[in-house]
Amino acid sequence: MFKVAVLGNWGTALEILKILNTSKNISVEFVFTQYCEKGIGGSWCNVVYDYAKEYEIDVFEQKKNKKRLLSMLEMKNIDLLVSVAYPYLINKNILDYMENKRGVVNLHGSLLPKYRGTTPIPWAIIDNEKYIGMTLHYIDEGCDTGDIIYQDKIENKNEDSIDVISDKLKEKAKNMFTLFLDDINNNKLINRMPQDNSLACDAPRLKDSDLKLDFSRDFNSILSFYKGTRPYKIYLTYKNKKHFIKTISMTPNKTEVSINTIIDVYSQQKIVVASMDYDLILILESANSNMIDFVIGDKVNE
Repeated sequence: MFKVAVLGNWGTALEILKILNTSKNISVEFVFTQYCEKGIGGSWCNVVYDYAKEYEIDVFEQKKNKKRLLSMLEMKNIDLLVSVAYPYLINKNILDYMENKRGVVNLHGSLLPKYRGTTPIPWAIIDNEKYIGMTLHYIDEGCDTGDIIYQDKIENKNEDSIDVISDKLKEKAKNMFTLFLDDINNNKLINRMPQDNSLACDAPRLKDSDLKLDFSRDFNSILSFYKGTRPYKIYLTYKNKKHFIKTISMTPNKTEVSINTIIDVYSQQKIVVASMDYDLILILESANSNMIDFVIGDKVNE
């Protein structure tokens, strides 16, 4: 029996856990994942935890138990450690122990070496990449720097939301991981392709400053920014206050004023602002209007 432990969160980790749990000759010995109190973290927060509980797989809250990981790997004699959206780097002592086993593998939502880090899919969309990918790779001491096993990609279509893109990549992850398990079960030599570090770029967690709309971009870039940041809240500032943006559309015109200028005001929640190549119609969240009157000719983000 092949013994596996899983470190993972969210939907892709759930699908990988299902594959492992229903595979012949594989025993899922334990799972590390997050556990959120009821009402915190959204509907996807506890999906891995709940599945493990349902199928009587030993499951542990990741933050509280991460220091126990090595001892648990040794106690359970784990053959393979699988990581999917696990928020912590794997310590060298764990990597050294697993080196004599099947190693530690990770599924990462980008075409590595591009977009290493915690937030690859939003950054790839923001940067308007033509293709967005999924990579199965070995974990080493760096952050998403280990040798590549499999990669696959999808086209970044304009009509696809970030949720649609994430679902498509989830299917790629399932297919790649199934191939990987087949290789293990058939005792095939696992191909390893070192990453080209000269092509690397990072995808760090989005900071508050990253979510401020930049009107100096062209409209296509602004749409990519809007699409890639949908799980978050983007904003503009006016008179030292944030105003969160609900929707963005464009007019067919470009008024001859400088960027950031308020061109028209329909209401406290609907304004028109000049960008680089088009005038943008912005619908603001009413809860963030702060009862400030927008004035035509004033500038935002100053």
